[in-house]
Amino acid sequence: MTGIAGVVTFSNTVDPEEIAGEISRRLTHRGNVFAMKLSSAVGEINLMQFYTEPADLGAIKASDTHLVLSGKVFNLSEILQSGLKIENLAGYYALALTNGTELCIHRDRIGLRPLFYGYTDDYLVFASERRALKGLVNPIRLPPGSALIARKDGIYLRPIKVLKRPGIVEMTESEAARILSELIMKSVERLTSDEIAILFSGGLDSTVIAKVTSQFADVHLFVAAMPESHDYALAKKIADALKLPLRIRVIQPEELEYYLEKTIYVIDDWNPLKVLIGTPIYAACEMIRDEKFKVIFTGQGADELFGGYAKYLKMSPGEFLLNNFIDILTLSAKNLERDECIAASNHLDLRLPYLDDDIVNFSLMLTPKLKINNGVRKYVLRLAAIRLGIPSEIAFIPKKAIQYSTGITKSARKFAKMKNLSLEEYFKRIYDSLN
Repeated sequence: MTGIAGVVTFSNTVDPEEIAGEISRRLTHRGNVFAMKLSSAVGEINLMQFYTEPADLGAIKASDTHLVLSGKVFNLSEILQSGLKIENLAGYYALALTNGTELCIHRDRIGLRPLFYGYTDDYLVFASERRALKGLVNPIRLPPGSALIARKDGIYLRPIKVLKRPGIVEMTESEAARILSELIMKSVERLTSDEIAILFSGGLDSTVIAKVTSQFADVHLFVAAMPESHDYALAKKIADALKLPLRIRVIQPEELEYYLEKTIYVIDDWNPLKVLIGTPIYAACEMIRDEKFKVIFTGQGADELFGGYAKYLKMSPGEFLLNNFIDILTLSAKNLERDECIAASNHLDLRLPYLDDDIVNFSLMLTPKLKINNGVRKYVLRLAAIRLGIPSEIAFIPKKAIQYSTGITKSARKFAKMKNLSLEEYFKRIYDSLN
């Protein structure tokens, strides 16, 4: 629920304070915004002002180094003592740091926190959201695992912790399920605070997260969908089986356009798939915010890591491995930025247990048959779910994609049809009216 922003000026003709202030104001819906403004017009980068309260963990000063952070670094004290060697960072984060002679902005290797930048002859700017930079530059997404470094002699983009494909490791079903169940336990425990809200559908991904998290924290489940959705019945059935409280938000037809507008504005996009997936997530996050929760877990990433998409069923093992890896590489731009912006706009810290580095590494070593077995997708995750105490009849329940199971797609198409528009035209019209 924080944002970062900053500016480095290369000329005396622009006011860094004015630019940094404007970028920061565009991010205030995220809660706390930590911004840097620096000048290199005199031949080196000098920190002119540091926007934060010293006690706030979103901004840190260590010796001559200043750091602003969105997300969480698990080994921050160790990194501070080592001189901020960013290649050793562990966690979910977007950050910027300067030592007085150069500026570095960096994201984790999956891209769990968004970060955009752009530059002209007069300045370099960066921010947690693309919209904050519009009108100043053409925003560029910083690739996950990469760093952008600005020095007096130029601007450089460098890979620091990029995702790579390891070799496939043969293992038995039992061994793979055991390792995965242990990794999920460790990831959830590391991310858990006292009270956790979980975006819950009753599907495999969120059910596993709910079951494991309930061993470490006070857990509350949330679901949002249209009145005709089947998600409510399934979510309630599974929540009752887990003995966990479930809150339900029914999106009435007359409310749908409100939530479509909110979602389109927050994600700054009219792509139909992103909007249709994002709308029930926004409604659920709004409810979670109103219930005063601060941390939200979702099952995002499991489909990519463990072969959850129907398209994979038509692929040969070699095609599957390649396309599956591409889907993991592009997960941030396709899904994570959308979800993080929605959560942040509701002042929620989005945490994604499946996208722990160790789980990602493990998933990339698995053979295709452990991910899809006789037409059963996410096979190894289902086996791990059983090891974690979920009954097999629940672990193997099929589940529709959220945009269909929640009834959002059907209802949105009705609205578009009434206006004689396609979904894309309808969403684009909303987008244009908000910008």
